[in-house]
Amino acid sequence: MSEWPMFHHDRAHTGTSLSSAPNSLKLKWKFSTNASVCSSPAVAKGKVFIMSYDGYLYCLDSVTGTSTWKKHLKSPGAFYGGGASSPAVDKLVYVGGRDGNVYCLSPIDGKMIWKFPMGAQVGPSIPGGMGIAIDCSDSSPTVAGDKVYIGSGDHNVYCLDWEGGKPIWKFPTGAGINSSPAVVDGKVYIGSYDRMLYCLDAESGNFIWKFLTGPGLFLTPGGVSCAPAVDRRRVYFGAEDGVVYCLDVISGKLIWKFPTGWYISSSPAVVDGKVYIGSGDGNVYCLGAKSGEQIWKFSTGWGVCSSPAVADSKVYIGSVDKNFYCLDAERGKLMWSYVAGPVVSSPAVANGRVYVASNWCDVFCFV
Repeated sequence: MSEWPMFHHDRAHTGTSLSSAPNSLKLKWKFSTNASVCSSPAVAKGKVFIMSYDGYLYCLDSVTGTSTWKKHLKSPGAFYGGGASSPAVDKLVYVGGRDGNVYCLSPIDGKMIWKFPMGAQVGPSIPGGMGIAIDCSDSSPTVAGDKVYIGSGDHNVYCLDWEGGKPIWKFPTGAGINSSPAVVDGKVYIGSYDRMLYCLDAESGNFIWKFLTGPGLFLTPGGVSCAPAVDRRRVYFGAEDGVVYCLDVISGKLIWKFPTGWYISSSPAVVDGKVYIGSGDGNVYCLGAKSGEQIWKFSTGWGVCSSPAVADSKVYIGSVDKNFYCLDAERGKLMWSYVAGPVVSSPAVANGRVYVASNWCDVFCFV
């Protein structure tokens, strides 16, 4: 059984799955929430876990789409509970709330196990870097061993004990964090709105290196809101200066960079020597992982904030143009599309099915 247990599939955030994936368009089920869904689905234990802006974390049957349970995460006095944080599922379920808490719940019935307050949340929170100042945290947690890693709008990267939620360490950056940490070979890679990508020691939180990206386009501050992807000795990510970067994981030195025409909040998928990523310029790009040279690009009608999922030689990705796309991974040719509403959510592929959500409040399953 193949699963997709956290944002962009795994701790390295490669965005790829060994699952088979549908060649043709067939909607299996649709589930409606009461608000927009920017969160990305996690698929594990025969269930789909996803957050909505209505404040609920939903647990759905992965085959039928029926609701197993839902849990309202809004804390007393908080304006928002739900948000764009994507759940991570291991023995338990972890997710960040817009009220500044990290939540841990039972995957069986949604019972609250613990929650950890990350401090006053002030920082950007909307995918694409709109710079809204609000109490929030939309970073998606990453589970590695007995630890949970997550970024926060209070400028810190946190490492928590998986079972009790006790803080093990925190690392301060210069701005709010939407990026989800990649955790590989004892290191944590995460971006911040201070325009840096950081590499930290996973056990101690000690600083190893950082890389400064360019300023934002049109005099905006910029930053790194996407999740980095790590493959072998390289880390790949996009930034709000419109550039895709490839760095050496040991030294943090630049290997190559590829400019697009607009902000990048899409997280790259890396597989078979290729990097797939969306851009706010409305294009999905396929680049050579070693060289950064463009192999193909596919144009949508509007910006692409959704992060690609790659499986079975196909690329699945959503666009703000209201379409969800399936592309041929080799040539970038359109195989099918579905009008779902603006799609910021990043798809998950598991057990031959594709799951994604839209700003029109719906969660979809295609087979």
